[in-house]
Amino acid sequence: MYIKPSFYDDFCCKADKCTDTCCAGWEVDIDDVTLKKYNSVQGDMKHRLSSSIVDSDGQPCFRLDEKERCCFLSEKGLCDIYSALGEDYLCDICKEHPRFYDEFDGITQCGLGLCCEKVCEMLLDCDSFCYIRDFEYSDASEDTQILLETRDEMFSLIYDDTESFENKITALIEFAVKAEYELFGDKSNNIPFADKKSAIEEVLSLYNKTEPINERWTEFLGALNNNISAITLCEYTPDFALYEKLLSYIIYRHFMNCRFDGKIYNVVRFAVCAVIFVYASECLSFIENDKVTAKDRIDAIKRWSQQIEYSQENTDMCLTSDI
Repeated sequence: MYIKPSFYDDFCCKADKCTDTCCAGWEVDIDDVTLKKYNSVQGDMKHRLSSSIVDSDGQPCFRLDEKERCCFLSEKGLCDIYSALGEDYLCDICKEHPRFYDEFDGITQCGLGLCCEKVCEMLLDCDSFCYIRDFEYSDASEDTQILLETRDEMFSLIYDDTESFENKITALIEFAVKAEYELFGDKSNNIPFADKKSAIEEVLSLYNKTEPINERWTEFLGALNNNISAITLCEYTPDFALYEKLLSYIIYRHFMNCRFDGKIYNVVRFAVCAVIFVYASECLSFIENDKVTAKDRIDAIKRWSQQIEYSQENTDMCLTSDI
């Protein structure tokens, strides 16, 4: 049994067309099965492979060059292993990224990470976030069925055309607090943001505490912090339809973790904080360029996902924060 976004099967890596390659800035671990394949390679690639695999705390991975790019990433932005040996010789991470999987109760929930430029483009291009499944909720256990139905109710609130986006956020948070109490007996403190300025300040204060993944994040976060007053006064009207899709997708990815701790409210706040960060990022683009492009929106979403979602330490901290 599976659940997956409606655009899941349409994903295809942009390869050399990507402006933010995933083949740089981090160590690519090599799984044992693929490592055995590399050890059996003959010809010109044999020596290059053996000299390009290093040990990182007991984990084999590809060496990075002076620009922190994978040593097999060509100047054209293509993978030399893929070009020379084919897809079968890609390690698991390279083959699967940015796909993610969450397995529960015999169900595999599939998704695509927002750290990826192509995935952000697909989210922007779809009319609304929706998913497909090959089973009935009644096929799952009662506990799983209740959680899946609860998540669907959240999606209904997000896409309620009779309410403003601000009212949807309020209703979503109130629903999360109520659902958490009814399902798990926990009572989270719903502390609404006083106003736009305090919302941005609180989110930035939280993200200031995260462990930076690179200097670009630190520089951008500094720019947001230095322009809070201007961002608050900015007369920018965002694309609320994008925010609805973003909210839905983040809740889709993280909600079922509530089966472990019951923290429904925390997941919703986590998603709301992401939207506030993207809004602040767009305002900064508007202030600097008098417009917000699709690339600006994609960069903001990617930046958030790479810094928060793709750091377990940062994700855990943001999910357990009191804001």
